[in-house]
Amino acid sequence: MSIYQFLLQKYNNNEPYADVNLPDHSDMSLGEGEVWTPGAYEGVVLRDNYGIKQHVLVNYKVARIIRKQIEDPSEKNSLKAYQAIRKYSAISISDPVISILLTRYKPDTSLMREEALRMATESDKREIVKFGIALLGYCAKEEDITVLKVLGRHEEFSLYCAGALHLLMPGPAGNENLIYLSENLSGWGKIAVAYEIDYTDENARYYTVAHGCENTIGLSYLANVCATKGKMTDVMQAMLDGTEVFGKYTKEQMFRGICTIFTGLLENHKTNDDMSNYKHAKKSARLFKELLEKYPALTDTDERAEKILDDLRYFLM
Repeated sequence: MSIYQFLLQKYNNNEPYADVNLPDHSDMSLGEGEVWTPGAYEGVVLRDNYGIKQHVLVNYKVARIIRKQIEDPSEKNSLKAYQAIRKYSAISISDPVISILLTRYKPDTSLMREEALRMATESDKREIVKFGIALLGYCAKEEDITVLKVLGRHEEFSLYCAGALHLLMPGPAGNENLIYLSENLSGWGKIAVAYEIDYTDENARYYTVAHGCENTIGLSYLANVCATKGKMTDVMQAMLDGTEVFGKYTKEQMFRGICTIFTGLLENHKTNDDMSNYKHAKKSARLFKELLEKYPALTDTDERAEKILDDLRYFLM
């Protein structure tokens, strides 16, 4: 069974499957005590200085092999293409190889889409699926959104699907699909999706403040993004002014989201952003204090509120 068919069954049954083991799980080489965390490989290497990029000659070689499969699909050509992708991993070759395909070889878009869909929906190997999703981002049709939503609801593929959706439907038009993914994720995939949302859309900002920071990897991974892109200070000012209209979210939901963001900013993670990296740190601290003074009942809606206020004392000086 292909990975896509495996996940499609769960999608159609409305099952949560963000971190379920995939059909190729037995291929993984885990050391003693190691646990697979979906999306962690991409999430970690993209934030570190690991040398994941391949030599330019390798990228050209892989691009030529994949071009041949696109233009002349066959069992022989697909075997060579898929072996090349799995040898180097999708994250290390997707961007440069696809760039070479598009700029140098310029394959027929419809043929490229056919191969991208083959990779994404017919393979039982995750690296092939990942590359197929990345390729699909440059040739997909709107009817392919369901494929991206099915795969994107699994943390292992969210990074690639979010990027493809962003290319397919840039701007606020694509936010509905990205927020759909975010609402069904909680780990590295949710972190990846946050960077593709178009925050010029106020409804996207409301979601981001209310629920965008919630994740199981670490609140500090998204706290500054959500505070800044979600315009958290504007939300707090609107609450103080009594002019708040936050789409489908209540004042209490927004307040809990604000507490979550502050909790992340106050984690003092050794590598992630904290309050000192947040542009509006002092203003946000002042607004949070004023909110609690004006609406003391809000403290009862989130047990973290008083501790947050105490931890913000340096920024209230």
